[in-house]
Amino acid sequence: MVWKCDDSVSLLRRRDLPYRGDVPARKSTGPVHAQEDDSRHAVELTRTGRLHDGELAWRQFARTYPENASVHSGLGVALAQQGQFEEAAIEYRRSLTLNPRQPDVSFNLGLAEFKQGHFAAAIESLIAAAKEKPQDNGSGLLLGMSSFGMRQYARAVPYLQAATKSEPSNLELHNVLLKVAYGAPSILCDD
Repeated sequence: MVWKCDDSVSLLRRRDLPYRGDVPARKSTGPVHAQEDDSRHAVELTRTGRLHDGELAWRQFARTYPENASVHSGLGVALAQQGQFEEAAIEYRRSLTLNPRQPDVSFNLGLAEFKQGHFAAAIESLIAAAKEKPQDNGSGLLLGMSSFGMRQYARAVPYLQAATKSEPSNLELHNVLLKVAYGAPSILCDD
């Protein structure tokens, strides 16, 4: 069997990587503002797997509070968890327009772009996330895989090496790194 360049990237694109921002609902210690109550309701629906209901709650919340960056991020998570990556990316961009310094939202945008195969856009978002959170291994993994998807193997190697150190049991990742290290892409990926 001949290994194809996109095989390993496709495996990771289908892998269930977690989106960030799905925070557990907080217990109320006193009077709850309507905005917090709406947010907790939407988070709880999304967190418990009632994704369509969660999406509807987030959409209502977004209509009520259109200038709230967290609302657009939450809606993006609900959409992404349903596989609606293009719509999720739109919501993440809205959130980042309202508040650009959100590394988890930048990561989520990068992940949504990666899942769609938009590797250049993913890299741009993931670099922004990594600048805000340099110790984050998840951004590095996706930076490596996005670079790999663009066939920029020299750029992918340092990110993939760092990711294998933080995820030593991830055999898919080790396999990709070995293929890059031993020159398989340059030999087998000629189009």
